[in-house]
Amino acid sequence: MPKTLIFLSALLFVSSLRAQDLFFIGENSYPATQTFTLKSNAGDEEKDDLKLLLIKGDEKASIVASRISYAKTEFSGSFIVYLKSGTVVKFDNSKMLDYVDDYTKAIYALTNEQLEELKNSDIHTVRYTLNCNPCKVEAIPSEEGTWTASNRGTPTSQYISEFFGPSKVIRQKKEEQIDEQTQTERSKSKKEMDDQAALESNISGVDPYANVFYDSKDSKSNNMGYGLNDRTLKDRTVVQPACNRKGRVVVRIVVDQKGKVIDALPGVEGTTNKHRCLLDPAQRTALLYQWNADPKAPSLQIGFVVVEF
Repeated sequence: MPKTLIFLSALLFVSSLRAQDLFFIGENSYPATQTFTLKSNAGDEEKDDLKLLLIKGDEKASIVASRISYAKTEFSGSFIVYLKSGTVVKFDNSKMLDYVDDYTKAIYALTNEQLEELKNSDIHTVRYTLNCNPCKVEAIPSEEGTWTASNRGTPTSQYISEFFGPSKVIRQKKEEQIDEQTQTERSKSKKEMDDQAALESNISGVDPYANVFYDSKDSKSNNMGYGLNDRTLKDRTVVQPACNRKGRVVVRIVVDQKGKVIDALPGVEGTTNKHRCLLDPAQRTALLYQWNADPKAPSLQIGFVVVEF
């Protein structure tokens, strides 16, 4: 029975090293990142490798270091993390030490600034010291001394950012991208308005395709008036209103080079009756107008259709 309990205890601890969601120590458990294994620079033996993970405490994050230690050594002195960015994150004292199932462990509290540094750059190398207090096993060589272990390609910053949330630098970059996108949209919108204003400017006498504004004195026969400089009308159809009302509706139109009316706005200046039963058929009438194609004309040209009901 006792052997079974020891086996379960060992299983729980090994699981804590491999799990991506929980870390167990003493009577406590913490949400945790996956474990990062750093290879020892003193040799190829797996027992000398250093294992790291980060946990979430009640208020702050912490980094957990663990290593096999048959001599029951303890982490002591400075624990130094060198990042690929060149930044050095240093811890002088652990807030908790533990030894179980031949693993010696230490937990170091992280400041917010240190956590941000770990989010922004991958871990390169860690330097740490093990001391006996005292060594309990005399039959094997002591593990006392200062050691280093290095990262062999694990994207630690990515895993830490996914666990704790993106760094301030990443958030700032995203905000800058959003601002840039907003500015682009605003610039695009302003350009569209400028283009529209230029399109609607009346430069008659300079440009043969200049916009024509309706003048009631220029109404054509059959009570149908229209104006589109230097363009001739190919076909027109009148949509009759469903009401017994009279009046003139002036419709502003936008025509492409093929002669198609792509937009029509009824009820502009010159309209004498803006009742809906006249505006709708006037708009549909204008959209049915077909102008002769002209490849030399502007891509979009403004004119006016006058419908007398």
